[in-house]
Amino acid sequence: MRSLIFIPILIIGVILQSTIISQFSILSGFADLLLLIVVSWSINTDDKLAVVWAILAGSLVSIFSAMTPLVPILGYVIAVSITKSVVNRTWQVPIIAVIFSTIISTLVIHILSIGAIWINSNFSSNIVELIQIITVPSLFLNILLILPVNSLIKDISHWVFPETEIE
Repeated sequence: MRSLIFIPILIIGVILQSTIISQFSILSGFADLLLLIVVSWSINTDDKLAVVWAILAGSLVSIFSAMTPLVPILGYVIAVSITKSVVNRTWQVPIIAVIFSTIISTLVIHILSIGAIWINSNFSSNIVELIQIITVPSLFLNILLILPVNSLIKDISHWVFPETEIE
């Protein structure tokens, strides 16, 4: 029941993503605040509903973007899986787990997005150009924002789940 606190966190994240975070871009790349929230929540809690929260976050992203709904949902579920796998392997160095999970999750979501665009339309563009203009700047912004987002989510998760100390 305590994990239901994640619903208002996601709603606040969507509002911040659509109003403030979307105003800051490098080239054509934007930070993905909901991805960072989902990754941070997966790292800092043993919440058994992490996949459900990833599906909810992906659904919210698909509502506010023009992307096919399956892409963000599948991307966020894969991000949770990657994060849980990385945490199991690097549990003594959480900062490495946070950064590595963010990098891999961002790349997975961008690969899924590019694939969906190519499948749904006759989009013909240079893949290297897409990576340089969209993926690399998005990756940079996500890495830049993951540390403050992770600190905030870590504090919230310790407040909500005081008995689970994941360090």
